[in-house]
Amino acid sequence: MEAARKTLADINRVGGHPALDFVNTVDSRLKENGQDYLRSLDDLVNWHVMAGLVPGTTARRVLAVSRARPREARETFDYGVELRETLYRIFHAVAHGHAPIEADVEALNAVLASQRPQQQLQLDRHGVKWQWRFDASRPESIFGPVAEAAAELLTSDRRERVKECPAPDGCGWLFLDMSRNRSRQWCSLSDCGNVAKVRRHRKRRR
Repeated sequence: MEAARKTLADINRVGGHPALDFVNTVDSRLKENGQDYLRSLDDLVNWHVMAGLVPGTTARRVLAVSRARPREARETFDYGVELRETLYRIFHAVAHGHAPIEADVEALNAVLASQRPQQQLQLDRHGVKWQWRFDASRPESIFGPVAEAAAELLTSDRRERVKECPAPDGCGWLFLDMSRNRSRQWCSLSDCGNVAKVRRHRKRRR
């Protein structure tokens, strides 16, 4: 009997940063047939809502417009998945102590350049802050916040804390190791960490 396909609700967001959690929307980065949680534009938009990057009202407007324009909806979906894979390559390189390739940085630059006009200053009771102005007629505008978050992480000292859940027991997910001595090894001790523990135990028993 085929195992039930996992959904967005099954994702354990352990990356410690929205850009890394976006990258981790594939069940495993170490399996050739790792399940992709993002199978439609609805999934892509709803993930941004669940991550707190896009308001639910914006999501509903974006999806309503997209359903009336199926070709553009497919292009927006492809755009979002391409951004995710660009971020994966960038932070995978960083996690291994390498510089990202120039083409990926330029791809991220292109997204930032196209989305930053959607930002505006807004007054609130605490002062002035940047606010995203999402345009439902441009569904790709929802990717501005995650692209900006990725750029912020990439240019901060915290990039040195990006790690990858290791093979053979891990899943290849990326996460921020914010432990004091930078000793975190797994995306989650209860998931991949536990798999490794069980495998070591069985090996000792043999």
